[in-house]
Amino acid sequence: MNIDGITLHALVQEIDTLIQGARIDRITQPDKMTIVLSLRQPGRNLTLTISAEPDRPHIFVSEQTYDNPAVPPAFCMLLRKHLENSRIANLEQHHLDRILWLNFDVLGKGGRIITKSLVIELMGRHSNVILVEDNVIIDALRRIHENESRVRLILPFEYYQLPPAEPKQNLFYTDEKELLAAILSQTDRILNKAIQSILMGFGTLLARELCHRAGIFEQTPVSELNDEERERFAAIFYDFITSLKASPQPMLAYDAKKKKIIAVSPIPLHHITEYETQTFPTISAAISFAISLKGTAIAGQPELLKFVQNELRRQQKKQTLLTQEYHSATRADDIRKLADILMANLYQDISHHPSTITAIDYYDENCAEIEIAIDPTISLADNAQKYYAKYNKLKRAQTMLEEQQRTCMEESAYLASVANSLEHITTLIELEEIKKELITAKYLRPPKKKTMSLAKSTPLKLTFDDMTIWIGKNNYQNDLLTFKLSLPTDLWLHSKDIPGSHVILRTDGEAANQQIEIAAQLAAYFCQASDGTKIPIDYTLRKYVKKPSGAKPGFVNYTHQQTCYITPDTKQIEAWLKEKE
Repeated sequence: MNIDGITLHALVQEIDTLIQGARIDRITQPDKMTIVLSLRQPGRNLTLTISAEPDRPHIFVSEQTYDNPAVPPAFCMLLRKHLENSRIANLEQHHLDRILWLNFDVLGKGGRIITKSLVIELMGRHSNVILVEDNVIIDALRRIHENESRVRLILPFEYYQLPPAEPKQNLFYTDEKELLAAILSQTDRILNKAIQSILMGFGTLLARELCHRAGIFEQTPVSELNDEERERFAAIFYDFITSLKASPQPMLAYDAKKKKIIAVSPIPLHHITEYETQTFPTISAAISFAISLKGTAIAGQPELLKFVQNELRRQQKKQTLLTQEYHSATRADDIRKLADILMANLYQDISHHPSTITAIDYYDENCAEIEIAIDPTISLADNAQKYYAKYNKLKRAQTMLEEQQRTCMEESAYLASVANSLEHITTLIELEEIKKELITAKYLRPPKKKTMSLAKSTPLKLTFDDMTIWIGKNNYQNDLLTFKLSLPTDLWLHSKDIPGSHVILRTDGEAANQQIEIAAQLAAYFCQASDGTKIPIDYTLRKYVKKPSGAKPGFVNYTHQQTCYITPDTKQIEAWLKEKE
């Protein structure tokens, strides 16, 4: 999701009206690439979210709140030092580029008001947030060193330089006839590229939309446009520019199945028909919806999930190796048979030091002859004892490998449950609980410094007219929900043989089929196979669920279960979850 300069122009006007004069109450950095400014306006609190994520750089205003990490990152601490309790002077856009200046009035020494600015570059993988004063860089979210760029440095005490840009025309300050003439003069280009080469801030989607409204194929060379097409394009062009200068009509196009944003636009895009579209009262609201659609990572969540997934792969690789070793150890009985056959053939003469002997296999129905490898430097009796020793070693290895395989499978199941929990967490508290769990399980080292203690999380609770459903979103919540908060007569649900959440269904009486189906839908949604179909969900009374002594968090045994097969209705479930919020 990249926002073009035209869309940013409308967004800046919208945001600037809301935040001018606001006092910076708090600054947080919920993840590596996102800065959140909590603003206080008379009678209203707002948050300004700024993100330099390479795949979806954005800025928007909302009333959403974020968890504050226990240990703020260094750049967040720097921003607090320089900007907390300042007031926002204004937000402005550099021409129609994807570069914004957020200016702050800061009280300096001697009561003097000084201006500091956040330069917000929303340019895909080059996105950045830079704190400057008098055009000198104080620091940046992403420092750019000499070995990363030969064009400009983004380092403390360096002068800030704008990124190199192509000379283009600003449609808000240039005559429309002049713009049209410049586009139609690009006879060496196709039409959509000619539009983008002349009009500043025009992204690919707006260029395509203009071609679509004119009824001209976007890849038509400008030199091949006939008189009728040129006239039609001119008429549509003037209307199009007028609509861009008018009040925005924000819309969003997205692929609901893949949760992928296709476009954010200040005007309706008629050429996009294969995706779902939605209109919004403001561009901020559209961007906020776009971010929620894909999900916002909590600081440290992606890194921890990657760590757990790597550990899970290690366990799976170990399981493969153990299986191979166990298969080799199952040859123990064959080794013992060889030893027995050697003992039955002690009479054979091996004075000529052969490396093998031929003997009758008394275990074979036909008493066929076999060759047995021996050590020619020792007697047949000693060779037989070597085979017996190897047999005993392999038998011991079988027992040991069976135990190691069982342990490895348990660890794999546990790590899979943790990975599933990490994909569904929504708060920093839940993340910290998973970290503590991994420290207890000795996957992570305890922190050297003490961190701020956070309140304990609680299972997700959904209330319907005739029932209440609780969902555990990590192993701590699963154990709390199943063995502390639930009643013996509650219905307990869990995905069969698949890592997932514990789900508790409480009703006024015996659970009806429709109630069980709703709870099973939620159990399927919060399991590792949530994208699948016909997911097996076990359900039984809570009193039949037991926790084995010494078992890992979240692990239980249960009996008297029944199984249903569910394909989660994602839209319906997300609607239930949104109502809960």
